[in-house]
Amino acid sequence: MEVKPISSQEFLAHNDQIEGSFFGSSFWMYLHGDAIITLGVFGKDNLIGTLLLFRYSKLGKEFLIHPPLAPHCGLKVEVTAEKRSTRQGQVKRILSSLAAYLRDHHKKSYIDFCLPAEFNDAQPFQWLNFEVSPKHSYRLSLKKSEEELLAEMSTERRKNIKQGASKNYQIESNGDSENVLDLLMNSVEKASMPNNAMVLKNLLALPPTQYYSTLIYDQSKSAAANIVVFDKTDAFYFAGGYDKTKSDSTSGTIALWTSILKAKKLGCQSFDFLGSSVPQIERYFRGFGAELISYPRVRQTKGIVAWLKRQKEDSK
Repeated sequence: MEVKPISSQEFLAHNDQIEGSFFGSSFWMYLHGDAIITLGVFGKDNLIGTLLLFRYSKLGKEFLIHPPLAPHCGLKVEVTAEKRSTRQGQVKRILSSLAAYLRDHHKKSYIDFCLPAEFNDAQPFQWLNFEVSPKHSYRLSLKKSEEELLAEMSTERRKNIKQGASKNYQIESNGDSENVLDLLMNSVEKASMPNNAMVLKNLLALPPTQYYSTLIYDQSKSAAANIVVFDKTDAFYFAGGYDKTKSDSTSGTIALWTSILKAKKLGCQSFDFLGSSVPQIERYFRGFGAELISYPRVRQTKGIVAWLKRQKEDSK
């Protein structure tokens, strides 16, 4: 097995032939421009898999992460073996090759990305001295009926939805993109990642073929909005926000519940909330009755602490 950079044309040609997560798609690749790195996984000179990483520099230091707002690097590979032990061996070799590539070609970079949840064996990275830890999210099965989904929610979430239903909200699907973006920007800015805003703007400039937005009006004022991206099997809560000066948090809950039901209508089998390390947001997502999942998080932080200290000292 070997991992090496491939051209965007090679990435496109390969991904047209296999299905995978939205976050490993050509559509997703296009949103990031030249900052994206397309990597290929080769077995016996044949391209059998791809992934995406995002590269940027800050004060002369290279940072390599999964693309902004994504839950993972979009790794998708063709593992054809039927026997479990053989399949595990193939995945192990793939991840070993990826770890070796990053060690050899980006040894001085700060690296921080997640693997898709199905690649839950990150031992090859630990063997090469990368830090590995779980990054949690909540995933809701959409195979249940609307009544079953409501029944499994917390009392507080059901109360929010009931209260929202009694209010005269106007709900707009794929509404005014400027209104949607304005509502999302507050939460994006709090994330202190300027690339997030760029991705949202690029996404909303495209026809809604692999995403949709939900916009809530409270007394004719835009109050809450979110964006959901999706593929053939899964939907992902991409970003959301509400205006505290125009409405209460109930409008945000109605926007999210509306988006969950739309994902179900589109035939998606699950709805991923994409997690949060903020306790209040984690508790809010948990209230929808979703199942906790983990994305393996891989980091290389060697030298980053010393580098940050030097930058702080130089700025004094």
